[in-house]
Amino acid sequence: MDRYICSNCGSNLEKRGDHYHCKFCDAVYPDDDQEKASATLKSVLGEAKIEMLANARRMLYDATHVPNPSTKKVHDAAVRVLAIHPEDPLAQFYEAFADSDPSVVIAYLSHLESDEVVAGEIVRWSLAGLESREVGALKDYVERNVSEPAKTKYLSQIEKEAERLETGLYNPSLPRDVFLCYSSADMPRVIEVLDLLEQNDFTVFAAFRNLRHGKGAEENYLQSLKEAMASCSVVVYLSSKASRSPSCDAIKVEIPYITKTLPDMGRIEYILDDPVRYPPLPLPKALLKRCFEGLEWCKDPEDLVTRVFDLTNGTKKTVHCPVCKAENPAEAAFCGRCGHPLKAPAPQPKPAPAPKPEPKPKEVVKEKIVYVEKPAPAPAPKPAPAPTYKAPRVRRPFKWWILIICLVVPMLWPIALIYIIWYLIKG
Repeated sequence: MDRYICSNCGSNLEKRGDHYHCKFCDAVYPDDDQEKASATLKSVLGEAKIEMLANARRMLYDATHVPNPSTKKVHDAAVRVLAIHPEDPLAQFYEAFADSDPSVVIAYLSHLESDEVVAGEIVRWSLAGLESREVGALKDYVERNVSEPAKTKYLSQIEKEAERLETGLYNPSLPRDVFLCYSSADMPRVIEVLDLLEQNDFTVFAAFRNLRHGKGAEENYLQSLKEAMASCSVVVYLSSKASRSPSCDAIKVEIPYITKTLPDMGRIEYILDDPVRYPPLPLPKALLKRCFEGLEWCKDPEDLVTRVFDLTNGTKKTVHCPVCKAENPAEAAFCGRCGHPLKAPAPQPKPAPAPKPEPKPKEVVKEKIVYVEKPAPAPAPKPAPAPTYKAPRVRRPFKWWILIICLVVPMLWPIALIYIIWYLIKG
């Protein structure tokens, strides 16, 4: 045989010592087993369809190796592989697993026979979306198709995943203390904060750990996040340059949903790096200002634990402004955004009325009544009339300019004569 083909992704294999190695998916095959598998595949398909199958398997591999795989994309990629090679065990499994009914997967796993490479891929995918009813069927499949020591490893992983299912690790609506809001670019720091909170006995929801990443993860992603946020008491936003980017889910989904839908949720902004390095982008800045209005940044791990304890135990709460709905510390007298009073003035107690004195008992006093005639009142004297005062007459000044004008114009002489007579009488 001139070349061997990976049964996982369809790529060509290269010889490394006694084994064959796939560069694309890192699968390792024993020499004899892969030679038989490739010979069988080529005899069934022929050389013409080998490249078509390799391309289809790569598309299936890409669709199943993403953080939040889409059920529809996985199903479509599996159908492409089965159109070329209907007996492909991995494509048959993915097509069955894309179905929403766990009974389809159980029935398929009960009779599936495959090599260890395909079995390892099936276990990996099944653990990412395992249902309680599928645990037994997956164990039986591993017992039939995997040899030691891989069998012990896979069975241990299945037991651990079944225990997580029992404890509700993948239940987003399970009540928890803290919802961790972060960027995947800060994952080492995220894990540090997660461990810090859990070491102090807080229950924490973190999407990378508590959300399923297998069957239908993309379709159920937003709904699961909303259920988780509604079930938690406090959101801890891990603020960094990466988490403030408009492309981060914290800015696109989580912070807007909390600000709009969960106004009573406790909020803490925990600083991961220097705020001076934050990008000057208006959208995240305005959004975070609305969400954390009136609240101080938190930088110290001990302070973070104290604040979470205060919010989850009700010893320190926040209040919301009735005008602008901004969140403020409970002890604030005025809103940090609009200045509206947050506490109504205490009503002044009315002074108690003074006690009325008790009425004294009436004493009956008998007196002798003496009638005295009063003299008639003397008539009041009439007021003297006020003296009349006549103001002295003030003569009007004689207007010589009128007389001169009248004398200049002969036609106005009668007017000049009339003016002189009027002044002598009235002036």
